Amino acid sequence: MPIKVFIVQAAEQARRPGKRVRARQRTAQWDAYLSGARECRIDLGQVNIIGIPPPLGAASAWVGRTLLIDQALPEQLMPRVTLGWLVVGS
Repeated sequence: MPIKVFIVQAAEQARRPGKRVRARQRTAQWDAYLSGARECRIDLGQVNIIGIPPPLGAASAWVGRTLLIDQALPEQLMPRVTLGWLVVGS
């Protein structure tokens, strides 16, 4: 069964956004997602931390990190740490 193939030239102006532009777009998307978020505190002594996290005492190292909180809940939470707070998307 032959398939028709159409070759279309992209417009000269078509360009992939640069790395910095893409990073800013991702940040804007996260910020928009988190605009309706709520802040919460988690007792890290009650949490099983896996992976290679920054030292618990280095608060500034946690800022901007995205975490996965997998609980026995109907949803998984993917919060982001901002200024020492855990911000949980709604």
